[in-house]
Amino acid sequence: MGLFSFFRNDNKNVLNALQNGAYIIDVRSPHEYDKGKLPNSVNIPLEKIAAQADRLVDMNRPIICCRASGNRSKKAVKILKAKGKKDVYNGGTWRNVFLQMKKLM
Repeated sequence: MGLFSFFRNDNKNVLNALQNGAYIIDVRSPHEYDKGKLPNSVNIPLEKIAAQADRLVDMNRPIICCRASGNRSKKAVKILKAKGKKDVYNGGTWRNVFLQMKKLM
């Protein structure tokens, strides 16, 4: 395990979640989201995740959180897991999730 491995997302789990109809949440600001986004993704900025958590936790689908860079998706996953969502994953950047989606095409 490398020095920066704790920042990485888990592509295998992300790919499996995509195969199981994952709900993709982009946690960037609306302005960032409008500049480029994944098909069928939903924009819920990180600062609004806690307010939406109960609804998201009750979903019968896995959730993938993504962002531009940094650790916003990691924080969103942590919030949702603390609320009881078990199948929620850090997809890393939205571009990384797109690369995983392409593997399924």
